[in-house]
Amino acid sequence: MKARHVPAVLLTSNGTRELSDALRRRGLYHWLDYPTLAREIAILRSTLPGAEMALVEQAVAFVQRLRKLDLGKTPGVAETLDCVRALQRLALALWTPRCRRRLKPSAPKTTRQPNPARKAAPAAPKRCTTAACRSGCHKT
Repeated sequence: MKARHVPAVLLTSNGTRELSDALRRRGLYHWLDYPTLAREIAILRSTLPGAEMALVEQAVAFVQRLRKLDLGKTPGVAETLDCVRALQRLALALWTPRCRRRLKPSAPKTTRQPNPARKAAPAAPKRCTTAACRSGCHKT
């Protein structure tokens, strides 16, 4: 069996292990940093078009703050998406104290990590401004 084309291979890494020199010599290495706040909001808006803009902005800001903490594994865009999906499933439109209590964000990905979610959680607005809010999340 012979391939018609030389295959293109894309390797991804979460940075927990170093790539060997031999592997780096055999390919093109390019570091992709986490997206900026604006870029991550755009990613979430295109992936979850039905999500409330305020919720998306708050979730992205929260995960961006988590990335600045000393975590064993830094949360990626997938975790931001999971966070917004979870809040949508709980019918929570804004990130208020009650929303945080109900969601109990599980940012740590290892059992040895402390949960920094309380420190990194965004400040909650006084009232829910979303007409679709049925959970009463604006009540504290």
